[in-house]
Amino acid sequence: MERGTGARPGGRLGWTRVAFITHLHSDHTLGYPELIYTLWMEQPARGIVVYGPKGLKAMTAHILAAWSEDVAIRTGARGEMAGDRPPWVEVHEIEPGVAYRERLVTVTAFRVHHGTWREALGYRFDTPDKVVVLSGDAAPPSAIAAQCRRCDILVHEGGRPADEVTPYYREFHSTAEEIAGVANASKPGLLVLYHQRPGVNQRGLEIIGSRYGGKVVIAKDLDLFR
Repeated sequence: MERGTGARPGGRLGWTRVAFITHLHSDHTLGYPELIYTLWMEQPARGIVVYGPKGLKAMTAHILAAWSEDVAIRTGARGEMAGDRPPWVEVHEIEPGVAYRERLVTVTAFRVHHGTWREALGYRFDTPDKVVVLSGDAAPPSAIAAQCRRCDILVHEGGRPADEVTPYYREFHSTAEEIAGVANASKPGLLVLYHQRPGVNQRGLEIIGSRYGGKVVIAKDLDLFR
């Protein structure tokens, strides 16, 4: 078992123009308005393209409406962005399958089980030199191992020990023991645990390490893994 973190990037968000959303839980979308408006204020002539589950179009429309007065003032004759266009977002509500493809990356969406959510997705990113799989929030039954298949990096949520979790957690998230099973079935080059509660998952990490012989780390915000 390997513990550690990757390097942390700096700089602006201007390169970020395509985003993928796994599901519409508030703790996964509260940063969505900030992404839209920060990108807009950095480069108002450009928009953002977002892919995600059904319901994303309605959420986006409400976000844009919520700050419409702010935008009108900023772009008005006396505003700091006078003459600039309002923010715009191109939203794609997707089904499982290839969601996005360009020269250097293909993104495949797949369904995951996340309790009572009808729409929850994971993503597989295929590039010329790496395959990265993101679980999204997911509990068994899991399609994640089949998507990874010795992928380079598997980013998986959860990891609390089974004897510490609530019935809610079991229905909506994966325990340490379940993640170890996924890792053993898929054998990723690196297993990265995310969506963690700070300081409470050390035992879960140890359980995974005792059952799975590959590299395992707990992610921190803005870590980079290669």
